Amino acid sequence: MSHMTVLAILVLTALSAVAAETAGSGKVVSGSATSTASAMPQCFEDEKDLAEIKRVQKANSKSAHKYDGYGRLFEKAAISDDEILQRLIYAEVVAGGCGEDSQKAVTPIAEVIVNRVKKRQGDIRSVVFARNQFASSLNIYSESAYKHFLCPRDKQLWDEVSRQANDIRSGKQEPEMPADAVHYYLFQHSTRFQPPGWTKTYSPAGQVGSESGLCVVAYRNPEWK
Repeated sequence: MSHMTVLAILVLTALSAVAAETAGSGKVVSGSATSTASAMPQCFEDEKDLAEIKRVQKANSKSAHKYDGYGRLFEKAAISDDEILQRLIYAEVVAGGCGEDSQKAVTPIAEVIVNRVKKRQGDIRSVVFARNQFASSLNIYSESAYKHFLCPRDKQLWDEVSRQANDIRSGKQEPEMPADAVHYYLFQHSTRFQPPGWTKTYSPAGQVGSESGLCVVAYRNPEWK
């Protein structure tokens, strides 16, 4: 066997080991399909997809399957649970209507949603698709941010949401609120809706905006499961 043949075998073996290690870590290893941290997520704008989401919501308005239309669409496109979590945080920030304070709203919204995920032993979908828990991003109505859930477009906001979601879950980012901060209310989302009673009974854990113009207020609930 020549020296060149031995060298070629060693190089191929090393490359195979690297590929296996990368694949095992959950990273995409194919050349043209490799995504980067700054890549924007896939958009879902087909009218047939939206019609199916609406149909499923209407048929299951009072059941745990209300948001199965989203779930099936994301499964078909191989969207990861981590990305679904980030999509929800992004859409909820948009739904909050905080304007110039939108970047500030990322932290309390992300922490509340991640706190719920932790209490559910990491089950992201059981949190995201819990019936009517995030209606401002999943239900279909004029003020809802469902289009932003399906198609995030603001790269700066997406990058911030992705960073904080990852850092909060990994512990790299110190939480600003306690672990039992599991609710928030979007006071600027729509004038059609009145704040629920628990906004007066649960203890506030954090807020964005002033008392004269609250945008997002997070609340504690030690009994939430």
